[in-house]
Amino acid sequence: MHTQRSIIINASAVTIWDVLTNPEKIKLYLFGSNVHTDWKVGSPIISTRDRMHPLAEPGEHLIVDKGQILEVEKEKLLKYTYYNSQEGYEDLPENYSIVTYAIEKENDHQFKLTFLREKIPIAFEQMNQEKFLPGMLETIKNIAEQR
Repeated sequence: MHTQRSIIINASAVTIWDVLTNPEKIKLYLFGSNVHTDWKVGSPIISTRDRMHPLAEPGEHLIVDKGQILEVEKEKLLKYTYYNSQEGYEDLPENYSIVTYAIEKENDHQFKLTFLREKIPIAFEQMNQEKFLPGMLETIKNIAEQR
C-alpha cells in the first residue's frame, strides 16, 4: 500500500527545503512532533510527540516514531524509512514505510512538492495517511509561502 500526493508551492526550493528540515517548522505540520536527526544518509531520524488524549498528562504516553535517512539531495529529495509506533504493530524491518519528499521546478516562481509513502503496513494507517495528507501539504505550502 502507498499514498502519493503533490502540491504546487509559490516559494523557492531553498524555502521549501527549510520547511521540510527545520525542526521548529516540522512541528507546525506534523502534529507537534519533535524531530531529531542530522539529515545525513545512514543517520537515525526520531520523532516524538505527546499522545493527543484529553486525560493524558504532558509527557505521558509519549509517542516515539523512528527511521533512518536513506537519501538526501539538498533542495531536491529527502527519503527515509519510517516506523509508526502508535498503530501497535511490531517494530520489524518489514513494518517500516519509505517516505519520500521530492521538490521539482514547475516554472520560474513555483515548485512542485510530492509526498510519497510506500509500504504502509496496515490498511488503517493507509486510510489515516490519505485523510491527513492534504491538510499536511496545505500547511507546508502555507508555511513556505508565509501565509
